[in-house]
Amino acid sequence: MWTFIINIVTAGHIITGSYVMGIEDRKEREKQQRKTEILEAAENIFFLKGLQNTTMNDIAARCELSKATLYLYYKSKEELALNIMIKHLNIMKDEGRTAAEKESTGYDKIRAAMQSVILFHLKNENIFRFIANFDSFLTPDSETGSLAEKCFYAVEEMRLMFIDFYRQGVKDGSCITEDDIDQKALMAQHLIISFIQYLAAKGDFIESRTGYSTENLLESCLSLILESIKKK
Repeated sequence: MWTFIINIVTAGHIITGSYVMGIEDRKEREKQQRKTEILEAAENIFFLKGLQNTTMNDIAARCELSKATLYLYYKSKEELALNIMIKHLNIMKDEGRTAAEKESTGYDKIRAAMQSVILFHLKNENIFRFIANFDSFLTPDSETGSLAEKCFYAVEEMRLMFIDFYRQGVKDGSCITEDDIDQKALMAQHLIISFIQYLAAKGDFIESRTGYSTENLLESCLSLILESIKKK
């Protein structure tokens, strides 16, 4: 008798606990979905108007939210901007690694990863233009310091990826031997990314004056970089 009652009570607690957990899980999914929707709306507005000309009111209006509700999810437009940067830096890094995994030599991995970065830019020119104009916010001691650190971490992961590929290239004989492999890999990475950022801001002007398209210039830049690391 008592065993039967205890079993009923215990089962009731399990059912109640599962029900509460189900509600909490659903609320968390809804919260994450809303944050994603806000981030996508902010990204569209930033690319259209620029960070400086965008207000939290603009973003709230696009999302059909009150400004007070928006602040429950994101505290500032800088926080939104950093989250956008982190998302795209990680996508670019992952696409570069995926492209490199299809190759066997270190040199070919570097080539594939850099070509992937260039392709990412050609498909998402607004991203690099946005990143280039947002560098002033990347300070770890700012109010959004933890997010800035995540941006630095994503860039650092890319640097380490290129270092790994270069070391493999030296080992398999496809890349020239260097006294400071880390420095060589860092220079190769930053040359291509910095040039992409430059073209994101000035590409149209350069093409109008020289006739060289962004794609042509990036291919030439990549050739120069690869020529400097390839073992003859």
